[in-house]
Amino acid sequence: MRDQIIDTVGDAVKDAGRDLALRQLTVRVGLAVATAIRRKLLRDRTLNECLPLASIAEALMGLLRDRHDATPDDVERRLAVLEMVARLCADHDLRADWLRRSLFELPGMGLVAERLPEPDGSTWIGQLARFFNGYRDRTRLERAAYFRDLLSLEQSPDVARATRLFLSYALRDLGRAEEALVELQALLEAEPDSSLLRYQGCRTLLTLRRFDDFEQRLRLRPPTEETEVRRLTSDLAWERGDLATAVIGPRLRAARLRSAGRHRVALENESAALWRSAVAGDAGAHECEELINQSDLYGLRLTMRTALAAKALLLLPDDAAVAGVMNELEAARTEEESTGWREWTVAVLRALRLGDEETVARIGAEAAPAGRSRGANWVPLDRALRYAGHRSIFPPVGPMSAGWHAAVARLVT
Repeated sequence: MRDQIIDTVGDAVKDAGRDLALRQLTVRVGLAVATAIRRKLLRDRTLNECLPLASIAEALMGLLRDRHDATPDDVERRLAVLEMVARLCADHDLRADWLRRSLFELPGMGLVAERLPEPDGSTWIGQLARFFNGYRDRTRLERAAYFRDLLSLEQSPDVARATRLFLSYALRDLGRAEEALVELQALLEAEPDSSLLRYQGCRTLLTLRRFDDFEQRLRLRPPTEETEVRRLTSDLAWERGDLATAVIGPRLRAARLRSAGRHRVALENESAALWRSAVAGDAGAHECEELINQSDLYGLRLTMRTALAAKALLLLPDDAAVAGVMNELEAARTEEESTGWREWTVAVLRALRLGDEETVARIGAEAAPAGRSRGANWVPLDRALRYAGHRSIFPPVGPMSAGWHAAVARLVT
């Protein structure tokens, strides 16, 4: 019977039109498929006319998954297909683990949220939509509070896991890495062999600048996915001033993720690679523009700001051009977002080139430690301030490495 259902649905899809690339087909093809299925059932005497709609929906979901898997590079087509699958889940109270995984792979969580059914705590897809709702019209602080509240509600185990994981990301982004580590440890206790959780735990230890704990964990319980390990070793090289090695990890990871259709995290790694390359003087303006355009397409404002900051570093010899990019960088910042490492790093390096000690001293004071954790993106700002004779923005550290001294000297002379 299952094969007959699949044949029926397959014929119906052919009748309705095979191309699901356009978003407007989400509804149109859905209606057309339903009509074609009814006609097919009436024509095909070998099938029971009372075939359960849920069975038809499940078969259609299988065909849609094939369409999704066949286009790893086409984000819009994938999103259109996933929207249809989500609607089938909502209409027939179904669930599909591959759908959840695939939704997390798409860039622009807010855009994904707009394409899902209404949030509803009583169904699996409704709970998943409720999770994604955290990315609609919320600041990072509000999102962390929203996810914390969700954890107190009844959720399917897979949705609850995602909620706790993305809460840890939000906390780390807010400079609350100690809290993030608590959430990750809770997840690791339940899944000690998870490569992703091992990887995120190590990254959080680096953010906390607990280098001994990081190296011990990387030695004893490393991630099992190769590009995760390469990213972590590159992160440590970045701290030490080996800028050539620091770029390799995020680039390799981005390429691996792109090939698997995991575009959201690929973009995050491409952003890290571009920033590090710009600091090292090895990036091109076209790379910045490409990331700016992609970020704009998917509504990734923070990634766009990173690309703009990288572009400004490349333009440092042309002060008028840098001033223009800094205006763009400021325009891309919302009222809820405070000035941070992007703006400060560019401003300090520019001021050092111009001999503007007043600006360097002011930013050094504004960026002084205030109880928040700071990750790898803050390292160039710290090194630039220390190069100028100001104190570190990190906890007590040893002498600045020769690699970082040379990198800052190149940027400011």
